[in-house]
Amino acid sequence: MDAYCAEVRKLEKNFQGLEIHHVLRDSNIAADVLAKLGSDRAKVPPGIFVEELTAPSIKQLGNTEKEKETTDPIEIDQAEEPDQSRQIMVIQNDWRQTYIEFVKEKKLPEDKTEATRVVQRSKNYVLVGDKLYKRAASSGVLLKCVLTDKGKEILDEIHSGCCGNHAASRTLVGKAFRTGFYWPTALKDAEELVRTSKNCQMFARQSHMSAHNLICIPLAWPFSCWGLDQVGPLKKAKGGFEYIFVAIDKFTKWIEYKPLVKYSAEKAVEFIQDIMHRFGMPNRIITDLGSPFTAREFQY
Repeated sequence: MDAYCAEVRKLEKNFQGLEIHHVLRDSNIAADVLAKLGSDRAKVPPGIFVEELTAPSIKQLGNTEKEKETTDPIEIDQAEEPDQSRQIMVIQNDWRQTYIEFVKEKKLPEDKTEATRVVQRSKNYVLVGDKLYKRAASSGVLLKCVLTDKGKEILDEIHSGCCGNHAASRTLVGKAFRTGFYWPTALKDAEELVRTSKNCQMFARQSHMSAHNLICIPLAWPFSCWGLDQVGPLKKAKGGFEYIFVAIDKFTKWIEYKPLVKYSAEKAVEFIQDIMHRFGMPNRIITDLGSPFTAREFQY
């Protein structure tokens, strides 16, 4: 590794700086699998090409006396002693900084849309010393705001740690918030964690129904097939109406409705009789098997 590091230091002189981005393990699965194939000497799957190197791809410094004589000593010193003036930055966006600046100094982003969003959401944030906290909507408890990477580590510990039970995404987020941590992308990160978890996908509920072609409802002529449904309870309107009977003709998409104060099988019979008197006897009526449509009065 020292020899490879020395080669990187030589190439570093040709650039103004370096940026190192941390790639999470879940986002680097392909490289991890390839590394395990090489270390375990496992059988290579089809579609993967292997190149065997019988010698190192770079010159190893200091192995023989000849290499010591032909190697420039100045380059070796530069490789072993990196330039202190060069800095390596690890860039990580801190979502908390925008809210801290607004709560502390009333400083807003230049983008008007972003500034409006910060003003609206900052009402739930509290600054305690230099730490940012968010007030929970239901209980009012202060949740410590953490970085996104730290939040992902918390979710991974809750999901598959020593006390993990491979719960669903919303359950993971609820446990993280109840523990006292908050970050805005918690639900999205939890869904991604569950989706990429091998154990969760293996033991998830699976449909055992055999695949078959879609069975369509044949429509021969207008007003021969109606779909009937009940909607409610809704917000009470004038006259005390809270429910609605809705009927849709499957051919023309014509809609009929009737507002109700209280639904019953007798009201459903009156509604379908009104449709029959106006549009004729239907050939078929499709319902969701609600209680007004399964009662004896409606059936006969």
